[in-house]
Amino acid sequence: MTDEPVERDPTMKEAEAHNNLGATHYTQGRLEEAIAEYEQALKLSPNFALAHYNLGLAYHLQGKLEEAVSKYQESLRIEPTSAAAHNNLGRAYVDQGRLEEAMEEYAQALKINPTLVEPRNNLLNAFQMKLAKATANYREALRTESEDAEAHYRLGAAYHLQGNLPEAIVEYREALRINPNNDDVHNNLGAIYATQGRIAEAIREFMEALRINPKLAEAHCGLGSSYLDQGKIREAIGEFKEAIHINPEAVEGHFNLANAYRIQGESSDAIAEYKEALRIDPHLSKARANLGLAYYGEGKLAEAISEYKEAMRIDPNNALVHSNLGTVYYDQRRFDEAIAEYRQSLGINPNLPDAHYNLGLVYQAQDKLKEAIECFQTFLRVVPTGTYPREVKQTEETIRELRQVM
Repeated sequence: MTDEPVERDPTMKEAEAHNNLGATHYTQGRLEEAIAEYEQALKLSPNFALAHYNLGLAYHLQGKLEEAVSKYQESLRIEPTSAAAHNNLGRAYVDQGRLEEAMEEYAQALKINPTLVEPRNNLLNAFQMKLAKATANYREALRTESEDAEAHYRLGAAYHLQGNLPEAIVEYREALRINPNNDDVHNNLGAIYATQGRIAEAIREFMEALRINPKLAEAHCGLGSSYLDQGKIREAIGEFKEAIHINPEAVEGHFNLANAYRIQGESSDAIAEYKEALRIDPHLSKARANLGLAYYGEGKLAEAISEYKEAMRIDPNNALVHSNLGTVYYDQRRFDEAIAEYRQSLGINPNLPDAHYNLGLVYQAQDKLKEAIECFQTFLRVVPTGTYPREVKQTEETIRELRQVM
């Protein structure tokens, strides 16, 4: 005995027909006809989320922003997991000048689907617009009150977020001239110095921030990272642990502590801390990638592959992760898959030494000596001076040996 086919609601079928006809009108630029069809669909089925969304698109294209916002919101009330609706509601908010709300919608779209490119770009654009507006406001405020330490700090933070580090330093220093006891300014200045490789100055600023406020978890993390850059792993671990003690949800504390453990070869502790970081932020791609490295170091290749793939799902344009996944495939002698990953890596970053070197190893294993030599030569050309000394020497010897065989 078989089940009888379930008949669809004829009213819903008719509503879908009106919605589809509206979509046809929309793509052909007949907005009034499209709106009429969407409205007819909603008369038949008031909770038809797609019709609300499509009606929002039509209103948006007409410049009727309030109506568009209303329809996007109604669509999301019915179907809150629509990344497209969140993204377009964000676009409408931007058009209304509501940048904070727009950024929240773009972030929600990315939370639903982290691989989407448009909401990521829209979020970046909205953020830059917000920073430009903030920068203009703080500069205007400082024209009338040049000794406003808070305005200098906020202007420095805006420059910092824009990547304009020289101007950020100027404003942070001016803020500290007026008020030397602002722990956040010292911490931010330390972060810039660390980015510039000025580790001694970074340590000085982080320590000053902690003198003022010993409970500033961010400064403990920054100080720990600077110690790590100096190879002072024990001191770094102490700072990361203190940051976590102050704030158990400090994701950067867990992530950096995991990195320190991995450098020390304590892979089980590293894995535990990466997992804790991912409990706090499941979309932290760098934690996924480094967890993959930790699993690889333990010989757990299946787990490494799983983490690398998840990292790429979150951030498809991470060249190093593609290269690392290629290395796992190489170890498993899955050469075609390894080559695909290395090529994908080099498509993102043509100057990544690891990918050229490892691709050469794959070709060498396949006895494709001409291709192997080309990859090794490219590795030698792109590798920064003074790095990979063992691989550079070995590669030069390998090229000579392969040429003798050919």
